[in-house]
Amino acid sequence: VGATGSTGPSGATGPTGVGVTGAQGPTGATGSVAGVTHVYTLDNSATGTTTAMVTASGMYFAVTSGNYYRFRFYVISRIGAVTSSTTVGFKLGLTFPAATIVAASVNMPQGAAGVSHFFEGQIASSGATVTTVSTQLQNTNTLSTVDGVIVPSANGNVALTYGCELSTTAGVVIKQGTNGTLEKLN
Repeated sequence: VGATGSTGPSGATGPTGVGVTGAQGPTGATGSVAGVTHVYTLDNSATGTTTAMVTASGMYFAVTSGNYYRFRFYVISRIGAVTSSTTVGFKLGLTFPAATIVAASVNMPQGAAGVSHFFEGQIASSGATVTTVSTQLQNTNTLSTVDGVIVPSANGNVALTYGCELSTTAGVVIKQGTNGTLEKLN
């Protein structure tokens, strides 16, 4: 028996077989967005001219005892034509039902840009507020955020509240387009 010869070149690929294409499978189910709630304002709120807190129109979510939630409000506000951009600040807060766990943070513009641009504070109890002592720009829209997590021990609403730092005719307005999202986690 002689030595094994070298492997020859591969042959050309043969033609694709002729057959029937199967039917297209059914479209899969659309993913659920249950458990996510969005709110937004179509109109400006009433001008808040006192230090009393007011619930921002339409800016609340219903929550149920024992469930886990996270939420965020994007708040567009405007302080009226005050004499100086450092004269009057505003307050943001929350009201909510009794809760096993609650923690929220507020991020608000304050003072001159690049100097003391943002002010942050925490909310740990219903009715609590975070207050700036100035506004960055008078009669101009500014954006603040309120982020939080809650596990309510009673049914009720998580609501965004606002007011002026000082009583003033200039006042604070929550502008149309302010919005929020609540996500039920369990």
